[in-house]
This record gives sequence, structure tokens and C-alpha cells, in this order.
Amino acid sequence: MRKIVMLLAVALLTGACQTKESRQNEYLSFLYEYMPLPDRTDYPRSFYEEQVTLALQARAEMPWGEKVPEREFRHFVLPIRVNNETLDSSRAMFYRELKPRLEGLSMEQAILEVNHWCHEHVTYRPTDARTSSPLATIRTAYGRCGEESTLLVAALRAVAIPARQVYTPRWARTDNPKYYIHFTLSHLVDGQPQLLTYPEEATWQSDFARGVQLEPGDYLLTTGTRMASGKVLASMQHFTLSSDTTLTFTLRENKEEVQVIGSQNAENRYFDLQEQAEKTLLSTTGRGYYVLALVAPNHEPTNHALRDIAAYREEFEQWGRKLVVLLQDKGTARRFNFSEFSQLPSTVVWGTDIDQKILNEICAELRLSSTSLPVFLICDTFNRVVFCQQGYTINLGEQLLKVIHQL
Repeated sequence: MRKIVMLLAVALLTGACQTKESRQNEYLSFLYEYMPLPDRTDYPRSFYEEQVTLALQARAEMPWGEKVPEREFRHFVLPIRVNNETLDSSRAMFYRELKPRLEGLSMEQAILEVNHWCHEHVTYRPTDARTSSPLATIRTAYGRCGEESTLLVAALRAVAIPARQVYTPRWARTDNPKYYIHFTLSHLVDGQPQLLTYPEEATWQSDFARGVQLEPGDYLLTTGTRMASGKVLASMQHFTLSSDTTLTFTLRENKEEVQVIGSQNAENRYFDLQEQAEKTLLSTTGRGYYVLALVAPNHEPTNHALRDIAAYREEFEQWGRKLVVLLQDKGTARRFNFSEFSQLPSTVVWGTDIDQKILNEICAELRLSSTSLPVFLICDTFNRVVFCQQGYTINLGEQLLKVIHQL
């Protein structure tokens, strides 16, 4: 009888091990099926086997783990990849750090606590390089917005909470504020804000200016204006709705700091006169800020502006970022006297604006009243514009450096 019981126990244990192993292999196959090709070749199979084991451990041990739907677990907990960061062993370390801190919390409370933990370890600082890995961000204690959100997603996944990045492509143009970007409404239920959802394209003028229907109760209106430094000038307004109510709000501004005033697509193509090839602005400038100028040949406002920049050659070279100067087309480039501006910073790149696409987009996006030249912008490769000067001006070099020193 004992032999039969022992054999049965061994059979059950063997079956359980086989079931666990088959589940791990199933999830491992899922990862390999959907991961980018470089991830297959850059990291050994053992690395992903460990990630699957850790994900399943978190799912089994965290109180909300079994409540996570299978689809969300596979797509937003299991993967280690968040952005274009180098993959690391952050999942194991984050789980050890966070598990005791989250004891006794609901999933909603845990999400907030993980966010607090990330904020305790990392502060915002603009960076130009490839997205750092979660552990690298922890070690340096700083990162740009994409790196901070990569860290948060990795930390949430480590404790079996589904998470992914959702990017906001543009922060500019506040004459028609956009929901989720410039303002949100939350219904206060038992003292807790519950975000009201609207279509992604919802704006103040199209969806709110003529009024919206809401249940009676307490609400929170949150507004924000993103500055070039990454800070957000936020405000929160509480109101009680019992009958027809009219609300007004003004997005905060700070004239002392550099503010995002529009957007310019860093993926736009131009013709590089030195390399005699079409290139994107991003491929020339690399990640970060750069100056973009659209100029005309034998043109006094252009000549004056370029001489102003040449007077600060050393300062621009110390800054180290590219100044991309574009003429209208190859014909105007042939008429331009480049030797007259040999004292410009060595970081200047000459080119032409293919079909004047860049100029037309800038005029439309920044709502310039004409296409007159020159136009000088300070932009970054996240498509943000923080400075614009069109037409004749004095001390342009000084104006540009004043903004650059605040970035």
C-alpha cells in the first residue's frame, strides 16, 4: 500500500513539474515569436528563461497576479523590452525591492506606490543618448521623460502589474487645448479622482466649449503646460456640479523660462550640400537640441543674422550642437557666397529645403504670417520648438545663446 501511495505521489509531482515546465516553454515561445529580431541574437536563451520564471513568480506571489487577464499578462507583464533600452536584470532587483513595500496594498494603491518609489530614486534631466536601461537610470539617478517612463513600466511589470508606454506626440499650440495633453477632468468619488475618458483627439473647442453633460458631484480640473526643461506648470481646480456650471481656466505660463511654442518634425528630409545626399535632420543632429535656419542668398536680413551668429563662434562651438542652415533650393545655393561666412561656427551644416517643405510646415505649425526669410528656430529631436525668429533682427547670436543657456 505504501508503495502505491509513494508511486502516486511521485507521479503527481512529475506531472506538476511537467505542467510548470510546459507553461514556461509556452510563454518563452510567445516571447520569441513577438520580440524584435536583434533581441533574439543579442541575448542568450537563458536570459529570457529567467525573465519568464520571474514573471510567473510575481504573478503567483502578488495578490493581484491571478486577476491579471492572460492577454494583458502576455503583452504587458511578460516582456522585458519597454523601449529601445539595453535589456538588463532589473526585474529581479525591482521585485526584491518592491514586494515588501507593496504588502497589504490593493493593485491601485500599489501602482501609486511604485510610482513614488521611482520618483524617490530618479529625477528628471534631459539626455541625448539612447534610452538608458532601468538599472542604468537607477545608478545615475536621473533620466529624461522616456527613460523615467521606461523605469516605471519595468518596475510595474516586475510586480505583475501590466504596463506600457503611451507617448504624447506634441505639447504645443495652446490656443485650442487638447484633452489629456493640456487638461483633464476627474470625478471625485469617495475622495478619490476617477479620470473621465474622451476620444484621443478631443480638444476644448471641438468637444467642451459648447458644454458637456456630467453627473452632479465633485470634480477636479487639472491643467498643465510643459516647459522646455521638462517641468510642467500644473494647476488643479476643484468644483461642485449641481446645476449648469460654466468654468474658465488659463494655462499657466512662465515668461522667465523657455517654453515649448510649437513643433517641427525632426524626420523631415533636406539635401546636404557637402555630402550631396538627402538626409533627415535627426540623422545630422543626433538626439538633442539644434538650431534650424532657413535663409536666402544676397539677402541683407539673412547676411545680418549670419554675421551675428559668427560673432559668437566660440560659444556655439562650445555648445557643440548642430546649426543646420538651409537655402531654398540648389539654384539659390549656387548664388550664395559661402566664402563671405567662413567665420561661422564649425558646427554649421549647409543644405537646401527640398520643395520648401520644411519652411511651409514651420509656417503652418507656428502660424507665421508669411514665408519671408530668414527664419531661425531652436528645436529638439522630440519635435519641440522653443525659439522662433523671422525676418530682420539684431543681436540674433545673443538671442539664441540666451535661450540655449536655459536648456
